[in-house]
Parts: sequence; C-alpha cells; structure tokens
Amino acid sequence: PMPFSKARELIDNGEIQLLTRSRECMDKYNNHRHALKSKGVDMITNLIVNELHWAPADYRPFASEKDIVITRNSFPYYLESNTAHLCIWVKFPLLPDPSSPIGDISQRNKDLIERYIQKTFVEWLGIPRENIAWFKNWASLQSIKSIPHIHVIVKG
Repeated sequence: PMPFSKARELIDNGEIQLLTRSRECMDKYNNHRHALKSKGVDMITNLIVNELHWAPADYRPFASEKDIVITRNSFPYYLESNTAHLCIWVKFPLLPDPSSPIGDISQRNKDLIERYIQKTFVEWLGIPRENIAWFKNWASLQSIKSIPHIHVIVKG
C-alpha cells in the first residue's frame, strides 16, 4: 500500500495519475462493471439510483447540503490501512478550466472546494488539515465523467 505521505505528495504535485488501486480492488471493480453490464445497467445509472439517490436542489456550488453526498470510494486507491479514500459527489457542475491543457478545474472552483473541506472536515469533524489531501480528477483521468466528484484522502 502507498503511505499517506506519498499520496499527499503526488496530489500536491499534481501527479494524480500515479495513484493506483490494488490488483484485488481492480478485479472487484471490473467484476462489478461486468455484473452491471450483464444486467443492462450502466455505471452512471447505478451510481445515481442506487448509491446517491438524488436530484439537484440548488445548482450553486456547495449552496445546499442536499446536493452533496460523501461516501467511501468503493474502489479506493491502494493506500496504507489507516487512510480513508472518500468521494464528495455533487449535483452541480465542476467543469474543466478551458485554459487547462489537462482538463483541471479553475482556481475559483479549487478555492470553493478548499472552503468546503475546511468547513466540513477540519472545523466540523476536527480532522487536522495536514491529514487531508483532495483532488478532482482531470477530465482525461475520469472513469465517471457524468457526475462531478472530488476525491478526499484522509489519514488517521
């Protein structure tokens, strides 16, 4: 497993493409996709209907708690055991910055996400900021493009 410090370094350096899943987790993911496909269900529909249960209440970013769901990532990166890989699923767009060659989000969206991380994880849950790393996959790395989501890695 990858130590939190290495995951944080990769995230901080914008090298998120180097985060990997274990072989076991990749097999679980591929089996899950195959099982859904054999039932005629796509990943997005399954996620929206069975895991998120939602329709948007407010399209302004982070304006309504009803438009945000935090879950454990069902197929987490291969990290040390005292580290959690969460996803913040949102019902509002977090579009790539048109000026970004890799499909990264704008600084404005990064600032909005950081404020949400501070409010939710640091202030409300009491997690030290240095034990939290977050990122939004660039467009080219996203396996689920239709539902905006932010990855949060928490140590401890």
